[in-house]
Amino acid sequence: MIGGYAKAGDYMSYSTFREYMRSGIRPDNFTLPLVMKVCRDTKDLVMGRLMHNVVYKLGFSSYCFVAAVLVDMYAKWAMHKAKIVDDYIRSMKFSLDVILGTAVIDMHAKCGNIEFAREIFDKMREKNVISWSTMIAAHGYHGEGEKSLDLFRMMLGEGILPNSITFVLLLYSCSHSGLVEEGLRLFTLMQEENGVRPDVKHFTCVVDLFGRAGKLDQALKMIEDMNIEKDAGLWGALLSACRIHGREGCRVPY
Repeated sequence: MIGGYAKAGDYMSYSTFREYMRSGIRPDNFTLPLVMKVCRDTKDLVMGRLMHNVVYKLGFSSYCFVAAVLVDMYAKWAMHKAKIVDDYIRSMKFSLDVILGTAVIDMHAKCGNIEFAREIFDKMREKNVISWSTMIAAHGYHGEGEKSLDLFRMMLGEGILPNSITFVLLLYSCSHSGLVEEGLRLFTLMQEENGVRPDVKHFTCVVDLFGRAGKLDQALKMIEDMNIEKDAGLWGALLSACRIHGREGCRVPY
């Protein structure tokens, strides 16, 4: 019954679910996602958060399907809010200058709408290094490392010089797309051609690059050869790789 109302997008699924809960029968990992999908589609934040609490209290947070529906619900809400902001900008006829345009790109990318973020970027008449870096990061967040690299080449073609943050974002993009050789070339390029001295954030990205590719010995050697202060993020990248690939592949004491 709950499933039927849910497929129809009917609010009756809420009252039916309440009756179901009052009956003392424990909901399962099939029933909960049905109600959460209605919360998502009707953009009902109050009921959605209540369902999240029910999931947590009943111990369903670790169930992959339930967790996936929760993430999808929050993502759709975020995209809806982003659309409201975007519609307001359009209705007020605000000009997408460097500051506003870059902020809108970042908003849409982080809300999951990478296509719309790129559309805004391409329409901007004026872009600075922050605008370019934000779009590079957006592709990186979504595992589109090749597009980040293509954008970087376009950026250089426009005569925009990358800064230290640009290279952090490029290295991040490479590490999350498995582009090991490309990432290492960028790490060399930034020092030899752009005069950017690597800091702990750059090293962390390269360690993560090696780690995700299973090259744990190279990741550890880079850490050992570093002449700057190491931080928790750096060790976290290495230890995360060790967990993924097995402790035996990493010479780190536990």
